[in-house]
Amino acid sequence: MTRRPMEFRRTGTTLLELIVVISAIAIIASVSALVMPRKLVPPDDTTHRITNGRAEALRTGRPVRVTVRLHGAYVAATMLPDGMVLVDTSAHVARLTGHIRMPPDTGAAR
Repeated sequence: MTRRPMEFRRTGTTLLELIVVISAIAIIASVSALVMPRKLVPPDDTTHRITNGRAEALRTGRPVRVTVRLHGAYVAATMLPDGMVLVDTSAHVARLTGHIRMPPDTGAAR
């Protein structure tokens, strides 16, 4: 009688299989992080007025001027047909969101 050598069954996972699975998880996580919004902040009335004014300027091809109240002061903003927003003060308007940000008050007399 001849004896056959014992056949060993492979159990466990190889290093290559672990690397493939971890890489797949990393790719899925990075894609989902890019798709998810950063944070959901409800826009205020000023942002709505700037965004709607910009949309109207783009739609009609004419400049649109709105006045918004910002930090207790009225600020005039002009939306141009090319999507630019001009503000009459030293405030900064974010191009994509329409949020207006005032520069910090340095305390200097005007």
